[in-house]
Amino acid sequence: MSDVLLKRNTKMHSSDIGRDFVLVSSEGTEHPVHKVVLSAASPVFCRMFSSNLEECKTGRCEIPDIDDATLTGLVRYMYLGCLECVKEDAKKLLAAADKYQVLDLKNHCQNVLIDNLNMDNVVDLLFFAQQMVTAELKQAALRYMAADPGKTMASAGMDSLLGSGKTELITEVFTAMLKLPKN
Repeated sequence: MSDVLLKRNTKMHSSDIGRDFVLVSSEGTEHPVHKVVLSAASPVFCRMFSSNLEECKTGRCEIPDIDDATLTGLVRYMYLGCLECVKEDAKKLLAAADKYQVLDLKNHCQNVLIDNLNMDNVVDLLFFAQQMVTAELKQAALRYMAADPGKTMASAGMDSLLGSGKTELITEVFTAMLKLPKN
């Protein structure tokens, strides 16, 4: 985004002028927004605002599955196309971006998660990737686990995986560990 456009959007994001819709987080915090900004950033909001849904009539949308910090990040991204580092909130933001089809944010969050894979979080992120249907994150987690089968097998996460009953996912992990060429 050009500097001029970013300045304008930052001004619009921080101003209450012209806000015509309210998003409400799971904690009940209200986020006044501009429909046009949300419509441009999200096909889900675009469809909502183009319909006769109850939210259009009331001018507000309650979002019970998105907490305040995540909704703040999502809205900020829809206005500015950027956000402060999301390492700690990347999973929640990815889920919100997926729900509202903000694909560039979803990809950004997925990349943050991939860049921060480690033995402590890889199984959790593998479960998350399968739940969110993010093939790139899932493949990165499988590659990470396959790169050091010894550490993977000794990890607490592996105990969690083996006890999960997710036989298909367990099979994928072992298949990945067997296929990776060893140096």
